[in-house]
Amino acid sequence: MTNAFATRARPRRERGAALIISLIILLAMTVIGVTAARTTTLQERMAGNLRQHSVAFEAAETTLRHGEAWVSSQIGGPRPQAVAPASCSAPPCDVLTLNDLDPLDKATWTGSQVQDGPHIADAASDPQYFIEQQQIVRDSLNAGQSTDESARIYYRVTARAVGGTGTAVSILRSTYAARF
Repeated sequence: MTNAFATRARPRRERGAALIISLIILLAMTVIGVTAARTTTLQERMAGNLRQHSVAFEAAETTLRHGEAWVSSQIGGPRPQAVAPASCSAPPCDVLTLNDLDPLDKATWTGSQVQDGPHIADAASDPQYFIEQQQIVRDSLNAGQSTDESARIYYRVTARAVGGTGTAVSILRSTYAARF
């Protein structure tokens, strides 16, 4: 009689291939997880920065319209009839030559000609604006001559606002023409 155990093959030695493969798969999943977390964090930061820029832009736009409304109120409305505009001699309006004030220079926004705009709830600080009287242009069909008394006066309104954290800054300018 033969021994049943004797004819059976001996078990092979285990080499740990399953362990190595599972560790490689675990490493790959960890790399994918860390990359996904970094991507999500980056996208959240970009969305936050976009929101801060939008708040700054909207606050500057509101302040720009506020400055234009101030000019309009000083000259008697958008189409005054034979009313000369008020002189630009007190803040927020100054008679300046073109490019006297540099809106990118921080010192410009601390001067006496700068006025605070309307309060914006989401902004870190109140927006500011200043108005420059640019020039008076007489209306005439003849070059160099003005036979009637109508003219346009041009004002440049510059507004600056920051976002909720103060890192996003938006500076806007517009030219406002009033006929008198």
